[in-house]
Amino acid sequence: MLTDMHTAHDGIWASVFDPTQHPWLPNPSTGLSLENILALSPLNETDVAQHIARFLGLSLISLAKTPMYHSSNSSKNGVFIADNLMGISDPTQLLSTLSKYHAFKEKPLRLVCLSHTERLRFLYKQRSLSWQKRLDKKETALVNLPDLARFCCDYAYHMRASDLQLLPQGKHHRLTLRIDGIRQSLLSIPAALSIRLARHWLLQAQLSYTQKQPQDGTLSILINTHTKRLRLHACPTDKGMSISIRLPRSTQHYELSDLQLEPTQRKQLMQSLSQSHGLIFVTGPTGSGKTQTLYCCLRHLAHEGRHVISLEDPVEQELPHITQIPVRANTDLGYAEAMTHALRQDPDVIMIGEVRDRETAAMALQAAQTGHLVLASCHSSHTLATCDRLKQLGLDLRELNHIPTTLLAQRLVRSYCTFCFKQKKQSCLHCDSGYQGRRAIFECLPLSSSLIQVLSSHDMTQINRIAKKQSVLWLGDHAKLLIQQRITSLDECQRVLGRLMESNQHDS
Repeated sequence: MLTDMHTAHDGIWASVFDPTQHPWLPNPSTGLSLENILALSPLNETDVAQHIARFLGLSLISLAKTPMYHSSNSSKNGVFIADNLMGISDPTQLLSTLSKYHAFKEKPLRLVCLSHTERLRFLYKQRSLSWQKRLDKKETALVNLPDLARFCCDYAYHMRASDLQLLPQGKHHRLTLRIDGIRQSLLSIPAALSIRLARHWLLQAQLSYTQKQPQDGTLSILINTHTKRLRLHACPTDKGMSISIRLPRSTQHYELSDLQLEPTQRKQLMQSLSQSHGLIFVTGPTGSGKTQTLYCCLRHLAHEGRHVISLEDPVEQELPHITQIPVRANTDLGYAEAMTHALRQDPDVIMIGEVRDRETAAMALQAAQTGHLVLASCHSSHTLATCDRLKQLGLDLRELNHIPTTLLAQRLVRSYCTFCFKQKKQSCLHCDSGYQGRRAIFECLPLSSSLIQVLSSHDMTQINRIAKKQSVLWLGDHAKLLIQQRITSLDECQRVLGRLMESNQHDS
């Protein structure tokens, strides 16, 4: 079998994927990595792994069904699941992997195929155990600091973490990740090493370690041969420097279909976006996915040929065909000041990253009244609470009678892991928790004249009657649909929504 692999190596992608059957596959000579091919392929990862296993004549196994063996004899191309059992996922790296392990030739080496995600997660979990053992032995003086910093960022990226944090706490400081909204531990490190690690990241971000005030910066790291820019926030504490690193999302196209709205919600949002002027407020707590929703809307509007300007603090991701202006609160270019300059650029659409004060709220209303479509975010728990928030910001809801206005509230709930859910397991290597990825729950409320009239009374009977007539789904209603569709669980929805799981709890 190995001889056949040697002869087939150069054209392996062409052999595995017949271009007539898989026209989505680029020319193999372009040298695309497995990560690139998985991103471009309309096939899911399991289908790709099955094609590779079939060509190589190997068994495709799932580590969710395989007893776990921890071994330090692994590389970025292959992992040893047991002493003589190696799992691979990328056939173009097969020969280099085998040649590296000639030391094992006295023992029969059995090869199996793994999915790309399982191999990577298995590999990084092994490495985290190895790092923790070294740190527990207090071998801090021998620690290669750039290697540790690179491992932490790589691990966080491949585990789909949104945030990596260094938290100073007593003699041992903690490195933690936030994955699908849940904080998880990565490593426990001695305080002395934590100080060095914090200094290393600050220097990478071109920030001062002696600064006694919070700082923001960016650092660049190489992941999968691509340079990624990470946002870093540093805050001095009584126990040391606290570091928070926001990891970039994987490449996204930001299409409205990505939001997975229910048909009635999509129709309501599309009607709002089709207006030449009006207000669209996207609301929810921090980390509820508001930025992604706004980006999807902006991309849709830019495709229509409209002149779109966004005001962001900070600009989270560059979007084509959209003018993005970075603003900074408490400076000469806050949201209100940036709005003044943006309106002089003759935009059709303006997006305000967050409406925080009366001045910005008044300017958003004025812009909508003068023929602009204004999208903005604000912090409130649901759409009806947004009405109260707008009142606090000085807006009279009666002024919205003649302006098309839509409120879109949202939350993120974890979705069942498709790998272990079908096997009725609690977790697997893909997820660790029974969940993998998150799905948005929405509440889309167009403010009709009849609804505006009864909002001030807080009469939920009247509000629900009008909302039902407008086919409005409250957050709890949408959550129950996802539970019925077996996308997520009741426990997860209750964890995220609390009392909002009941549709009649908006008034409390």
